Amino acid sequence: MGCATESGLFSIRGDLDGEETKSYTEVTEFIGIVIGGEEFLLNVKSIHEIIMVPQLTYVPGAARLISGVINLRGLILPVIDMRQLFESETKPLTSVSRVVITEMNGITVGLLVDSITYVVQAKPQEIDTNGLTHKSGTSEFLLGLCNRPVGVRGILDIEKIVLKVAGGIWPTDSAEEQGDDDHT
Repeated sequence: MGCATESGLFSIRGDLDGEETKSYTEVTEFIGIVIGGEEFLLNVKSIHEIIMVPQLTYVPGAARLISGVINLRGLILPVIDMRQLFESETKPLTSVSRVVITEMNGITVGLLVDSITYVVQAKPQEIDTNGLTHKSGTSEFLLGLCNRPVGVRGILDIEKIVLKVAGGIWPTDSAEEQGDDDHT
């Protein structure tokens, strides 16, 4: 028995027998971030939180990509300057600058970005991970492209970004294995 009462306080839409009237469409959610005037997308699943830029503490001898460290509720985190990583013009921080807290392979870091735009829901057919066959420069940090009516945006590969910076800060599994081989 189908009913499509559209008026009244309690409107019933669809089939009263419980039959599904709409189909489910799988989407991936991204958050838009601006780095050096360009908008990129970052998978929402990789984000712990987004905070205003706190006081950054300079660390002598840190990698060039590290702006400093922050104290996030007792946890000291390095902050990666995404403008430095993408070799964009360095500008002073503004009131819309943010730090995106993310974790990858047990390493928690902050990503310093110029601003946050909005959440984007992309259907599988709007995501192209095969288009970047020759990855060099900035494109080495892209997982793929999102082609939507508002334009094409690069999808950031947070794992490659963290590993690029972490290689100079934290020992990787391969470095530890090499060290173990030297002692045998």
